[in-house]
Amino acid sequence: MIKIITWGVFFIKILFPYAFRVENLKKEELGICNTLVEAVEIAAELRNYEDANFINIYALYEEGIEELLSKDLYSSQDYDGTSNRFTYHWLDKATIQSRQETIFKEWRPRERVCFKCKRRLDYPDFCQTNRWLAEKQAQQLWEHPNVELFCCSCFRRLKSSSYASQTTERRAQRPRRRELLSLVNRFHHLEEEELIPEEAEKLSKLEEELDCHIPVVEKVDDEYHTINYGYIPRNGRIIGLALFYSGLHAFPKALTHFSHLEYLDLSGNFIEKIPDWIHKIQSLKYLKMLSNRISEMPQSIAQLESLEYLDLSGNRFQALPSVLLKLSSLQYLYLWANCITHPRDVLAGYSPQGVNVLM
Repeated sequence: MIKIITWGVFFIKILFPYAFRVENLKKEELGICNTLVEAVEIAAELRNYEDANFINIYALYEEGIEELLSKDLYSSQDYDGTSNRFTYHWLDKATIQSRQETIFKEWRPRERVCFKCKRRLDYPDFCQTNRWLAEKQAQQLWEHPNVELFCCSCFRRLKSSSYASQTTERRAQRPRRRELLSLVNRFHHLEEEELIPEEAEKLSKLEEELDCHIPVVEKVDDEYHTINYGYIPRNGRIIGLALFYSGLHAFPKALTHFSHLEYLDLSGNFIEKIPDWIHKIQSLKYLKMLSNRISEMPQSIAQLESLEYLDLSGNRFQALPSVLLKLSSLQYLYLWANCITHPRDVLAGYSPQGVNVLM
């Protein structure tokens, strides 16, 4: 359960535990249950622990947060003069249930300022402006140390200056951009459609590798942002995958079989390297690797002749690999929040090609 409190410029998220975990002093897990009363029942009745001192109960919160509970929440302390030690007796169920309501954690977003004008940013405004982000994604981006944010005014000016600096040759290429946008616009509201057997088998292998279910994406907007984790179908084939914030440390090997894949979003993972076999996804037009741990690129990426949009923001590049200059169809390159030491050299390399570099 989550409760959000806002007043003025302050924002607090109150997190309530969704479960409780019981273990003994040997760190042996005795069970996980929904309420504190059930946790005590596991210890006292099912496992016959008469003294609460031999049990630890943890509250489980979202984002993998686990907190050891004070024994005062579910037991009372008495001094035993005979054994010269304190004992902990279980409280009655009604008292434990009432005390469970006092268990919660507060989360306050850290202070953020605009990367350009240094104006203070407001977390509720950030969530409202980026409504396409799930709550968990918004929180992770806001707290991510390698992601810099812009206020709306600076971002609009940045986009305006980017378009204004385009050459006559780049303007002539704009119809290709509009064509790509019109392709994405078809998927504003997606309904699950039956995949051909070959594609269904590919999806099944990917789900098996990731050990999770991959649903159909519900919506995609003009800026390539998918509303939810999943796949994008078209005419029975999978042409897009959004696998962001999936805890991945490497590219799933099953991706080599997706020969019709045009969109791939692996943002918010722990990937350190783009594999050499990336060139096997020949139809790829859009690759988003925001907020990973990448510091170098494979030479084989130059073989992606259809790649038009590449987002490497929030990674660990200190210099941009020259191999990216060989991407013949590249139109947009995002490099926010990296550690590139000579950005002018990067811009000089891409300006003659008419590539929009945002960094």
